[in-house]
Amino acid sequence: MATTVTLRRWQRDALIAFADRPHPDFLAVACPGAGKTTFALSAIRAELGGRPKPLVICVPTAHLKQQWAEAASRFGLHLDPEWQPQDGIASDMHGIIVTYAQAASARHHLRSFAEMGLVVLDEVHHAAADRSWGDGVYHAFETADVRLLLSGTPFRSDDNPIPFVRYTFGDHGEAVADFEYGYGDALVEGGVVRPVYFPRFDGHMEWMDANGSIKEATFSDELDRSDWSARLRTALDADGGWLPTVLEKAKTPEDKDVVKLIVSRQTVARPFAAPPGIPDDRKIALRKAFDDTMKDPEFLAEAKTLSLEVEPVSGAEVDRLIAELYRSSPDVVARASLAMPSMQASCISSLISVAPTSSAPRKIKGKHNTLLT
Repeated sequence: MATTVTLRRWQRDALIAFADRPHPDFLAVACPGAGKTTFALSAIRAELGGRPKPLVICVPTAHLKQQWAEAASRFGLHLDPEWQPQDGIASDMHGIIVTYAQAASARHHLRSFAEMGLVVLDEVHHAAADRSWGDGVYHAFETADVRLLLSGTPFRSDDNPIPFVRYTFGDHGEAVADFEYGYGDALVEGGVVRPVYFPRFDGHMEWMDANGSIKEATFSDELDRSDWSARLRTALDADGGWLPTVLEKAKTPEDKDVVKLIVSRQTVARPFAAPPGIPDDRKIALRKAFDDTMKDPEFLAEAKTLSLEVEPVSGAEVDRLIAELYRSSPDVVARASLAMPSMQASCISSLISVAPTSSAPRKIKGKHNTLLT
């Protein structure tokens, strides 16, 4: 049953802009916590106007499908989060909810269903034009009558163009938003987000690249783009001096939790994972095989010739870390997302263990002194 929803000023202004859109694609950019879902559902109600029309919501991850379905029910909209291509569309549903992965794999079914319909692409920056998701999403929804694009960060670190987004220079440049509500706007309005302070900590980092060359830099030094991530990973190394100093300077327990959440992926790195429901004996066997490989003399010798430092993290340790992260409060997750917009929530089931990554910089032992300014 629909309930009365009071819209924020930006949501009302965005609805007006959406109704007056000159293009089939409408990109709404709003900071985390601003209420993009509420705006989108209000726009859907206004666009449908009580008339039957194909409706598809596309989201990055499976758990967001259920969240959207629950939110839509408060607007009197019944959306199916369990849709499968072979099932068709239930007669008592207004539309369906799919992930970007589903859209790519079922693009032919969705293209037929979404023709002349309304499509909402949530966190659309997850789809890049030269990736399978991006190509699939473009094919699936190209024939839709209206496409509402939502994002807090309408750009990608790899600079790949996002489907249906207009750019200042054709297929590149800055994304052109049809409506934008930034963090500064939310602070001025009040009651939407909390002020976030980012104290600046500099430091001296030293690492060894894949060619065996020793490099060093502070955060103030200009570097080639190829060295940016190496410098950051060196700083975020738990064995170094920079990260413990930052944690020590954190003023509250919540501040410490935010920092830990941001840097947690340095520990998880690139995990090996198995499908949900894997039998315990198989999981144990896989973990043992991994652990044995990490101790294998021939493997370690080859890694040494490639200048790779082997520092595996056990499956049990990753399980412990994941459990700790899932206890993070919504406020901690929101603050961490503001600090690192590219970080998205994800769910990894039945983790086996973490392998060393070949792109990780080798640490120089005994070179972890950190100079704070």
